[in-house]
Amino acid sequence: MSTLDQGEAIALRFRRPTFHARSSVYENSVILCARSGGRLVGTAAGALKHVVLNGEVRRAVYGYDLRVDPAFRRGGTAQRLGNAVIEFLGGGDCRYSLVAGQNRLAVRFTQRAFGAACTIPLVYVIMPVTRNRRRRPACTDPGPEAIHREFLQHAGTLDMLPPFRAELLAGHVASVRLEAGSAGCSIWTNEALLAEEVVRLPRHLQLLGLVARPFANAHLLPRIPRKGEMVRSWFLYDLFARGVRDMREVLAEVNARALESGKDFVYVLMQEEDPAIRAIREAGYRYLTLPYVFVAGGTNVPAPVSRIYLDVRDV
Repeated sequence: MSTLDQGEAIALRFRRPTFHARSSVYENSVILCARSGGRLVGTAAGALKHVVLNGEVRRAVYGYDLRVDPAFRRGGTAQRLGNAVIEFLGGGDCRYSLVAGQNRLAVRFTQRAFGAACTIPLVYVIMPVTRNRRRRPACTDPGPEAIHREFLQHAGTLDMLPPFRAELLAGHVASVRLEAGSAGCSIWTNEALLAEEVVRLPRHLQLLGLVARPFANAHLLPRIPRKGEMVRSWFLYDLFARGVRDMREVLAEVNARALESGKDFVYVLMQEEDPAIRAIREAGYRYLTLPYVFVAGGTNVPAPVSRIYLDVRDV
């Protein structure tokens, strides 16, 4: 169990069946620990991937789960753990991580630790699941590989693109495609890998939760989990739509399925300037946002203006 502070407003605690569950979705990963006098004082994990970057296949190390006891945070423990992970995995042309944008200390540390040559703003679009009157469109489930192919056709050239490995998608729930083939996405859950428990909420969300609670059974307003409750969420990946109407229809189907499955929120992680964000807004969906950043260093990194592939296994 570990806690992620999303800045001054939101703090989440991760609950896992085992600590290494998150690493099970990678083909080549490692978890290292730091000890002092027999006491566990830090952990760090990393995964080695082969990704398409700047037109060539490159070795990339994704760093995650860096945790250091507060009493050891100024002694270089975090830096040594991070370096050890990269060395254990044989190094890489690119090393990167995803960091909560509100956690400025974590962003600055990651930039220093990676010798960051690239920082790309991201945003979590967080859509509350509510009951609505939108007609459910005719949809099929062609599987995640077919959706991935169609997403890439829609998105064009992307950096940080790993090979598709269906057997590693342990959190995959379902795929959704409009029968016309004009929009689609796949759905992921972290419930068995990295479930989220609320530790702290900003005051405005606490108040919204109080207002919404009497309407919980009707699902007319979003359900805001209270302190100590689990966040029941789905993540969308490989989301594409040819237009606003197509986006509205595919999200209507996702919302309906999420409601039937007892979910409170649907998340999508995207680059800050992704046109899909505008399509979601123009489709009439209300959402919250949470800033994130992609931080990368090494001998080969994406250009700051690159479009990158955001691997759902990394979220």
